[in-house]
Amino acid sequence: MQTNDRSSFVRRWTTQVSLAFLLGYLLYTPTGHGITGGHDRALSISQIVAHCIALAIVGLLVTSAQRRVLAPYVSIGAGRIAVAVTGFIAAFWVGYYQTLIDGPDMDILLGYTVLGSATWVGRISARQHGLAAAIAILIYPVASFVGELVVFAGVVMFDVTPNFSQDPVQHSAFWLTVGVTTGLLGGWGSGVALWRMIDD
Repeated sequence: MQTNDRSSFVRRWTTQVSLAFLLGYLLYTPTGHGITGGHDRALSISQIVAHCIALAIVGLLVTSAQRRVLAPYVSIGAGRIAVAVTGFIAAFWVGYYQTLIDGPDMDILLGYTVLGSATWVGRISARQHGLAAAIAILIYPVASFVGELVVFAGVVMFDVTPNFSQDPVQHSAFWLTVGVTTGLLGGWGSGVALWRMIDD
């Protein structure tokens, strides 16, 4: 296929995914914290449920955007979207509650690994494109880490006392920054990698 096909695909993929992350995280804080309020590390059952609903909204928007862009190239059923969203939520909580790795936000890293790839893995052939497949799978968590670095650079630059889980403005700013950075950087990187597999 031609170069303009590649450019069009990457542009549509990046735009659709970024807009989905933006809308999802505009709704995330009001949904996850709006009724149940802020929280410490330990969450109540109602807070977990509220966060699951908020995560499901983000997951549904992002995976639906991926499905729309991939529709001319591969058929992805509604069942795959449900599995991807469920996997995203499960991976997020595994990362949140795991105790083996201390330091990075494993909930985001694991959740975004699933969110970036569960829609298309097994539906697009990665044969002879192992590197492209690895990039397409791992670029979302890498991009989310870059988003977190942007957040913490802002915290230092503006001398803000972090209170992300209690302050709704900080919570929303954090997730919007991480989400949109992931949409832009992760969307572009995964779009380029996916096109290599599609255009085989």
